[in-house]
Formats: sequence, C-alpha cells, structure tokens
Amino acid sequence: MSFAKRSILSQEEKVALEIQRYNDLGDPIYFSKLINVLGEQISRSTISKIIDKLFDLGMVEGRWENYNGKWVRSLFTKGEYREYFRDLNERINEDEK
Repeated sequence: MSFAKRSILSQEEKVALEIQRYNDLGDPIYFSKLINVLGEQISRSTISKIIDKLFDLGMVEGRWENYNGKWVRSLFTKGEYREYFRDLNERINEDEK
C-alpha cells in the first residue's frame, strides 16, 4: 500500500498494526519501542491513549516480561482482532512489494 493509502488508516489502526507486526516477528513490542517506531507519526501521549483504548476495547492484552534485564509490558493482539490485523498487514505488505 502506498504512503497515501497508508495515511488513510486511523492512528489506532497504525498502532495495532505495529503491535501485530512485532507479534508476527516474535519480537516483544512495548510502549517505549512503539514510541521509537511511531514517534514521528504519532505523539507519545496519543500512543499512550491509543494503547489504553485498545485495552478497553479488548483488542490487545499485555504481559509483563523480563526483556534484556528490564521488565516491560509486552503487547499482543487478541482473538479475532489478531487475524484482522494480520490480514491487513499482509495486504499492506503485498501492495508495497
């Protein structure tokens, strides 16, 4: 999907897609890593609010994990949302190739 098409995604979708992308790679994704990845597109406070919203909607869950000697709350998409975001990521990746 071109940058113009990617820009039509909501900020919530952009955050959830990054969470799913890292989940599929098997890499932990947590708040400060999301800031590093999306910080130029979405502000830190907005990312924090979006994560809270995704938790409230039951779209993501968090698990405390020790990662490189520090405790982080790793984020994971849940249930049917996992398949939705995985499919959307695949479509975006197909269009960008």
